[in-house]
Amino acid sequence: KAETIEAVEEAKKAAEDAANAFKTKADKVAEVIDKINALPEKENVKAADKDAIKAARAAYEALSDELKAQVPADTLKKLTDAEEALEDILPKQPTVYLRSHVENIGWQTTTSTLEPGASFAIGTTGQALRMEALDIVVPNDYKITGFAHVENLGDTDVVKLDNPDYDVPEGYTAYRFGTTGRALRVEALEIHMVNADGKPVEGFEYATHVQNIGWQGFVQNGSFTGTRGQALRMEAVRFAYAEADAADTQQ
Repeated sequence: KAETIEAVEEAKKAAEDAANAFKTKADKVAEVIDKINALPEKENVKAADKDAIKAARAAYEALSDELKAQVPADTLKKLTDAEEALEDILPKQPTVYLRSHVENIGWQTTTSTLEPGASFAIGTTGQALRMEALDIVVPNDYKITGFAHVENLGDTDVVKLDNPDYDVPEGYTAYRFGTTGRALRVEALEIHMVNADGKPVEGFEYATHVQNIGWQGFVQNGSFTGTRGQALRMEAVRFAYAEADAADTQQ
């Protein structure tokens, strides 16, 4: 009898565990559906809805494939519609590629990638090495202008590389600041990134690491950073895409 009672209790517990597991799964799906249903319709999406849309997407992606299949198709479409509407509202920030030419190193072997919402540094710090050149590689429908302030040369315009000696992604163009093979330090930069309409790319910013100073603060697209007339080498540059400010976009 004791064995029978024990078996019954074990079966009861197993059934309760299964029921709880089913309830937990159902709750997870319901939570995702609620997050998506709380989003505005696509025609009413505003920049201020960005966090809610991202949270809904993250919650959906956290589901297992089994649970994703339980989210109704029309609910999922509401999420994708909201994402597409948000993309149309927010400023476009293209993926760009970055390279640096450094004293005693030459071209650094790693090509850094700057993507929307991210930041990346090129060059070196703590090694007292001058940066001599840097390349910015952007989609063909974007353009880079500006200049580098170079030792002995002063302000030198950025150069579009018609035949770069490295592989550039298809649909991209490379631009170079500074010089190579002349052992000349870059001391400052002014970089303008514009889109196909000639408008500055919003959120694009950069900061320089300068001899005896360290990291300077970020400056906005088209601004000057570094030094002039102090014979100080620039050692590294950090590029970033700042989050789009809802105040600067459609409300």
